[in-house]
Amino acid sequence: MYIYYIFFLIQFFIFINSNINIKFNRYLPTINEEGNYSLEQFVTFRVENIFKTEISIGNPPQNIPGFLKTELFGFFISNNSCPEKRIFDIKKSNSIKFRGNDKTFRDSLYLNTTSNSINDHKHIEDYTFLIKNSIQEPICFNIGTQLLSSYAQYEQNIIFELHRKKNINSYFFYFKIFSDDEIDLVLDVNLNKSYTKYKFVKPIAESFYYLHWNKWGLNFEYLNFNNKNEYYRNGIKTLFDINLGCIVGTSHFKEIFKKFLEENNILIKPKKVKKYEFYFFDKNITQIENIKNIELKFYHKELDYNFIFNFKDLVLEKNNGYFFLIIFDYSNSYSWGLGLPFLKKYNFIYNIDSKLIGFQESNNGIIDSETNNSYNLTRIGDDKNKKNNINESIRNNKTSLIKIIAIIFLSVLLLIIIILVIGIFIGKKLFETRKTKVNELLELYDYSSKQNNLGEKNDIIKQ
Repeated sequence: MYIYYIFFLIQFFIFINSNINIKFNRYLPTINEEGNYSLEQFVTFRVENIFKTEISIGNPPQNIPGFLKTELFGFFISNNSCPEKRIFDIKKSNSIKFRGNDKTFRDSLYLNTTSNSINDHKHIEDYTFLIKNSIQEPICFNIGTQLLSSYAQYEQNIIFELHRKKNINSYFFYFKIFSDDEIDLVLDVNLNKSYTKYKFVKPIAESFYYLHWNKWGLNFEYLNFNNKNEYYRNGIKTLFDINLGCIVGTSHFKEIFKKFLEENNILIKPKKVKKYEFYFFDKNITQIENIKNIELKFYHKELDYNFIFNFKDLVLEKNNGYFFLIIFDYSNSYSWGLGLPFLKKYNFIYNIDSKLIGFQESNNGIIDSETNNSYNLTRIGDDKNKKNNINESIRNNKTSLIKIIAIIFLSVLLLIIIILVIGIFIGKKLFETRKTKVNELLELYDYSSKQNNLGEKNDIIKQ
């Protein structure tokens, strides 16, 4: 009985410290954007801008830049596709171990366990690192969050590998979004009782000849643009990509939007930069008022929910004009790409093992990983949101204080229980020893009495 309680407390103690938060920031912070925005800057900051982190490996730790690759599933070291690289000096690491080939090695990995501190981390020993090219050259990490196309590749994914090594207990993860520039990738999420608050659905399915695989995204029943429904025979396929600071539309929607502009006497052509087309509205266009009431809805049948976007969601205002945040990609004309404008408004949770996406209607914001409560998003730049940032910081400090108090209380309680168990065990042993001695004395007394009685009888017989 006592052992059960000790086991329960240990599990609870582990639970409140189980989250892993990988902190990401924009490689090019959008907060540094200029008031006047060129077309090339829009593509650089809002379309091709990737999230970056620092991954600590080795003993003593060395920091290597890591980049979030939402189209990949693997966690690996590479010399290619690295906006920034750094040398990992293998001679300085006391814990590095090579397997006899140049494609993998084992070493220490350090991951943050809290969102508000870089000093709280989990030390993972003998993590197996995959090398795509050469470890002798400057490198970076590719951190993939996409679904695996085959379970044979599970060793390449950080979530599966951490779960296999028992460093995490859950396959759930989500993105905690603080601003357009700052997010956390939260691993080892325990939904607890909040599990029932979520509706879980399957992601989209991709096919290529006989190959079939899933990707993070949703298949919508129809979309509604300014009160007009648009149906498609196979539904509306959308892919989630948190690296995108915009939304990528289809060629069909481009025609719908072009017609809408013509109906409102806005006779402008889309701008073209690289492989992208997008609309920029100069502030001297008087007809811009005609599109400030635009509304775009995506309806999901299984969730029975409308995902709604208005002018504030879909337009980025700069000093020199307005950028429409739905862009068009020449290389992708059949599926939508839903980036931050979608994912910061509607937060989802993902299970990489069961391949399910969870959605909670009342979560207009981000989920607190410790309490599973929702709170509003914060943005950088205005007074109200600065106040929200302060309030959030206070909340984080309170949460940390509560965790510390809980840890101290549970530690003391656990120590008391252990002392009680040891005391009961020792007391039981002493009692058994004392009882044995008493029984021996009683037996000795009985034996002596019997001997005395027998002697008396013999004396009587002799007389």
